[in-house]
Amino acid sequence: MKKLITVIYGLYLLAAAPVFPQENAMEHYNRGNMHMGDYDYELAIEEYTETIRIAPHYYRAYFRRGNAYFADQDFEKAMADYSFAIGIKPDYTEAYFQRAIVHFHNGDFDKAIKDWELVLKIEPHRVSASRNIELARRLQEE
Repeated sequence: MKKLITVIYGLYLLAAAPVFPQENAMEHYNRGNMHMGDYDYELAIEEYTETIRIAPHYYRAYFRRGNAYFADQDFEKAMADYSFAIGIKPDYTEAYFQRAIVHFHNGDFDKAIKDWELVLKIEPHRVSASRNIELARRLQEE
């Protein structure tokens, strides 16, 4: 009987345990992803922002929020979030790639090329970065 009470008490403690912040952050992150899928960028930004509030070093939340800002055509905030993600994880090629796209969109081909070159240093066989560099160089010459 004593073992049964101990097991029941243990189950009670597990059920009453608070949600760990990381789990709560992932709930918001996943909701942000769902809103992105629904093209509701404003709600996605809110969810990613909440993720960042709870887990400020979660670089993917900055990246995804940057994507939401980019889709919402707020290129300055997108750039800031991609840069912040890179600051947390310097080998995060997706953030370099997307930041290069923002530079390209803004007509700053030199900075776009530099970011795509950084992608290639980390992922030498990434064909899309090589092609984008070629395109940016051609446009620079025009």
